Amino acid sequence: DTHARSFEELSSSREARYTCAKFRGDVEEWIRPDLWTKEQWTVALYVTLLLVSSTGERLIFKMAVDSMAPFRAVLLLLILFTSMIIHAAIAIGKRVIYKDSVVSNVFPHKKLFFMGLFDSISFSGLVISATGVSPTMTVILMHANTPLIVLGSRYIFPDRQYSATQKIGVAWIFVALLIGVSRPLLDVFGLLPRSGLSSPSATFSSAVSSLVYVCSAAMQGLGALYKEKCIIDFAQPADVHIMSCWLFFYQLLFALLGFPILYVLQGISSDWVGYPITSFSENFWDGLYCWLGQDPDPESSSYDTAHTSCRVLFWLIISYVISTVIVLQCIDKVLATNNRVLGRSMAAAVLTSFLGAWIYANTFSSNIQNPTIGVADFVSILVLLTGMEVFGRDPDPDPELVTSFSPSRA
Repeated sequence: DTHARSFEELSSSREARYTCAKFRGDVEEWIRPDLWTKEQWTVALYVTLLLVSSTGERLIFKMAVDSMAPFRAVLLLLILFTSMIIHAAIAIGKRVIYKDSVVSNVFPHKKLFFMGLFDSISFSGLVISATGVSPTMTVILMHANTPLIVLGSRYIFPDRQYSATQKIGVAWIFVALLIGVSRPLLDVFGLLPRSGLSSPSATFSSAVSSLVYVCSAAMQGLGALYKEKCIIDFAQPADVHIMSCWLFFYQLLFALLGFPILYVLQGISSDWVGYPITSFSENFWDGLYCWLGQDPDPESSSYDTAHTSCRVLFWLIISYVISTVIVLQCIDKVLATNNRVLGRSMAAAVLTSFLGAWIYANTFSSNIQNPTIGVADFVSILVLLTGMEVFGRDPDPDPELVTSFSPSRA
């Protein structure tokens, strides 16, 4: 027994030394730029772009929603329309540049139709509810899709197995979400001071908005699983930008059909006040004028225009869509070059997005319906980053998808 224990202690000691040496080697590999290879410089470039574009995406989304608060249903249509146009332009540009080398397999439109249905519901919920959610919480609660992806994978992909470490990471992420949602809920019951919220009705609206936001983010996870299942079943290379163009077309179609409902649902952030059905047409046209930079008349409007700012909205929408395209491209490039750093890169992007949202909330608090940021926000982001770090320690069990565009593919 003594020899066995000594052998175990020696093995543990060797394993610990090996782990420390490996960690030290990994750190030294990245803290010495003078020793970097071309691959490492490429990864560093894409990670930097990922941090900047991801932070910009989250900030611009919240700024656009706050600036166009009375016209969020119109904002949704404008984002979807702009996304469709930009992806169509990219797809056409690739066909002009690469000509016959572009992937031409046609993805089934029936599946794109249902993908669009999933995405339109989830994204509509995010846009409509984001006004009543604090800027920092729009960053944190977006990660409600991760637990749903892991849980849903058990049923959609029975052979996919997440490690025990990844499950622990998901548990941390779930706790972070609970902390984030608990603050407005506790506020409703008067268990927290109401700093930054003017009335009990505003407190209730904030709680409802947070719940709708987190549920919409969770539904994005289910939509992502359905997309993945459809892409794997298709099992052929396809141009992701052509797919995205059609996907946004179907989302826009669903959003147009549901526009009257979305117009009424804008009331969740204002205690259902200010959006009478008689002002439906007025709201739509005022939203389009706002997109073109014309602020609504506060005296003649049927809704609250206190937080409306239309001067740069056109460019905000374009910048948001371009940011989302850059984020996806950077993730794809990092995965293709060195997937070991993706997890920590995403965590760093979340941290910079949180800090950017915190600065935005403190700088432009007069233009934000719910600028309140408390201790729960900082506790939640720390728990979330811990969960992301733990979850990213083991490789993702996801299979390789074949939708990435390559000009060399026929």
